[in-house]
Amino acid sequence: MLIVYFLQSAYHIELLVSYIRAMSFLDLELVFARQVHREAITNEEVSQAQKSLNILNEQHQQLEEAWKSLRWIPDVINNVSFKVLLSYLFFIKK
Repeated sequence: MLIVYFLQSAYHIELLVSYIRAMSFLDLELVFARQVHREAITNEEVSQAQKSLNILNEQHQQLEEAWKSLRWIPDVINNVSFKVLLSYLFFIKK
C-alpha cells in the first residue's frame, strides 16, 4: 500500500496509467505472437511469426528502457529496505 501511495504521488498518474496500459498490451501481444510462432508450420509462417515476435520484443524493450529512468521511487524503497534488512541481520548476528 505504501508503494502505491508513493507511485501515485511521485509520478504523474496519467503517465503511469499510459505505461501500464502499453505494457499490458505489449505483454498480451507477445503471448499471442509466441503462440503463433509455436503453431507455425511452413517456413513462410515461421519467418513471419519470428519477424512479428522480434518487433514486439524490441518495442517491449524500448518501453521498458524508457520507463526505467522514470521509476526511481520503487528502486529507492527497495534499496532502503535491503539496507535496513542487512543492518537488522548484522545487529542480530552480534
